[in-house]
Amino acid sequence: MRRLALLAFCALSLISTAQAASAAQARHRAVPSCPPAHAHVLLADPHAVVYTIVEHIKGQYEVETELATRGCVDGRKGSYKLAQERIPAPLEPGGLTRDFALNGTMVAYEESAALGDRYESLGTEYHVVVRDLRTGRVLHDIPTGVPLRAPKPHETKVGVGNLVALVVTGDGAAAWIAEDYGRSTSMSPGGLFFDVYAVDSSGTRLLAAGTDIDPTSLALSAGTMNLTYPQVVAGTTVYWTEAGKASSTPLY
Repeated sequence: MRRLALLAFCALSLISTAQAASAAQARHRAVPSCPPAHAHVLLADPHAVVYTIVEHIKGQYEVETELATRGCVDGRKGSYKLAQERIPAPLEPGGLTRDFALNGTMVAYEESAALGDRYESLGTEYHVVVRDLRTGRVLHDIPTGVPLRAPKPHETKVGVGNLVALVVTGDGAAAWIAEDYGRSTSMSPGGLFFDVYAVDSSGTRLLAAGTDIDPTSLALSAGTMNLTYPQVVAGTTVYWTEAGKASSTPLY
């Protein structure tokens, strides 16, 4: 009898151990490493990934489907939502996130929004956001530029227009070219006016503006850098072409 009881105890112990291991594996699977296997990768760096994934969100009355854009440090658990878009898209004007740039664990992108409804426009907003995917912390959230004219009463006008080019450094500085809608429309038909801006530890500054800026010319030169993790960038320089000539400035 004693031997049978001992065998029964051992069997129960093995079952309990197996159940505990199975539960641990289930918990591990519930929080997969990033990015998930079924995600669509937009940008990838040796340290981080930006991807899109379809998510189902339980709303007040129904389950809503959206296409989420997320970013994460490669191989880690958890991610940060950078943007979402309803599927199908709503009829009312709303926000839009676009033009992602990735360097190390730093991601930069544009957030824009049309304010109002289908019948009345109350203004627009255009922002540049820089975020650290290690912590989710937002380092910069600033307008794409200073508009030509002040907004009318009860109107919101933030930024000059959408980005046409964007770069970000491994320590969170960024530069961009935006089409300046207000100045473009004030010119002759077909004329496009562009602004070149940068943001770094010294603040935000306008680098160049005019009709002779090549909107495809923005580039980043890393110079001397330490490629060990975390990435440290020294002497990063941003370049663009103005009136057919190369221009540059360092980012700090």
